[in-house]
Amino acid sequence: MQMKDKRALVIGVSNGLGVVFGKELLRNGVASNIVEKISDVFKESVKELGGLDIIINNAAMIDERNFHQSIDTNVTAVFRANMLGVQFMGKDCGGRGGVIVNVASVLGLEAFPQLPVYSATNNALIAFSRSFSQPYHYQRTGVRIVVLCPGLTDSKALECLKNDKLVTRLEDLSEAMKDIQPQR
Repeated sequence: MQMKDKRALVIGVSNGLGVVFGKELLRNGVASNIVEKISDVFKESVKELGGLDIIINNAAMIDERNFHQSIDTNVTAVFRANMLGVQFMGKDCGGRGGVIVNVASVLGLEAFPQLPVYSATNNALIAFSRSFSQPYHYQRTGVRIVVLCPGLTDSKALECLKNDKLVTRLEDLSEAMKDIQPQR
């Protein structure tokens, strides 16, 4: 995809991968609206940028004790952003089509006992993205859905784990993750 002159909305850019995504889009000449939370951002972004071609859903949290908020952030908000993205970009709704990138985690590919809520929410996002990326939807809307599953990155999401009794050391997470294989 030619990036120059595309219009992007990046959700969840306060740190970590979101910052990297935002900077890379801007470096490649993509007009970007970078937001922290979803509200009327789709309407505002379409008005400000003249439409959307790319949406990156990067907002996430790790909080095993506050599972309602984790589900709202990691699942519900991303599902909603996908539906709004298709509504604003879909060819069947007058848009030009586009790409939605959902950022999940490698921890959603396998059961991960140290972070069961985070693992489950990422598994839900992966399953949703895989279902929504099928030709049935793409042929109708022209919106391609992609899911990325990176390993742990240095972000605020990991801050809550530093004093968590579920995870004694961040190094334990790295050790536990080294046997997880990418899905083909």
